[in-house]
Amino acid sequence: MVTSGGASRGGALRLGRGLRAAFVVCLAGLVAGCGADDPAREFAPRPNSTGEVVIGSPGLPIVVGSPTAAVAVPPTLTARQLLRPRGAPAQFYFLLGDSLATLAAGAPSPTVLVPSVGDRSVVDYSASPSGDRVAVLERRGAGGGAKVDLVVFDGEGNEHRRIDDVGARVPSAGEGSAPRSIDWAPQGDQLVLAFGSGALATVAAEGQDDPKLLAVIDGVTPTTARW
Repeated sequence: MVTSGGASRGGALRLGRGLRAAFVVCLAGLVAGCGADDPAREFAPRPNSTGEVVIGSPGLPIVVGSPTAAVAVPPTLTARQLLRPRGAPAQFYFLLGDSLATLAAGAPSPTVLVPSVGDRSVVDYSASPSGDRVAVLERRGAGGGAKVDLVVFDGEGNEHRRIDDVGARVPSAGEGSAPRSIDWAPQGDQLVLAFGSGALATVAAEGQDDPKLLAVIDGVTPTTARW
């Protein structure tokens, strides 16, 4: 029994020494495979002839850059430079009696855009959000034959759009109905009109499209409409 046990322990010791030897051989092979003698297996960063750091294999080098290369630093921006507030429009519009006038910031005197001459007068007006244009409802004629035109001017008095007798272009607004108020949308592309018949309509500030009816409020006569 003793002899048999000793033989078993001896076999186990020989097996353990064999496994350790095999592990040492494998480890040596791995170290040799990653050595400097095999360029295809170099993975550690290495400088090239210009001093730039290169990683990867020689077949697929990746240049990281020179350790001494200067790094460009973006300029520091102040809060004033990052936040660019939009100033107030530099053009003002106001009524002088029944005439519409404008005054540019810094100008010595106003300029009359729509003079009140004869039976011509201003019903309502609205400046564009940027202040460079103004939409005007202009009455011409008197009594039941009066018509209201929509005209868009710039600050120098040049016409950019005109719709004569704008009420006739919105049949659903009611026969003989004329707009009483006008307002410019904050986005700057649309105008809203309020008619005496209770109708509300929109129209593009530019182009040739006819006004579009929004709604007709029965039993109510809106005096003004605002976005």
